[in-house]
Amino acid sequence: MEAEWADNEDEVEFGLSNSLGYPVRDADGEVFGTVCALDESARQYSAEEQAALEAFRQKVEALLARSPR
Repeated sequence: MEAEWADNEDEVEFGLSNSLGYPVRDADGEVFGTVCALDESARQYSAEEQAALEAFRQKVEALLARSPR
């Protein structure tokens, strides 16, 4: 784990020390949140796994774009 993420609450509370995440933006382009894959073991995410999470991010952003404010 990188030093900047040491003692992160997900690591401390749940033992999850590895993540892949993408920001989710609202219709105005502001960061609304993130979609993340978390793991308790160090690992590399495959191109397919990265693409699947990116596709999910795009679906969430599409839903946010259609949501009334």
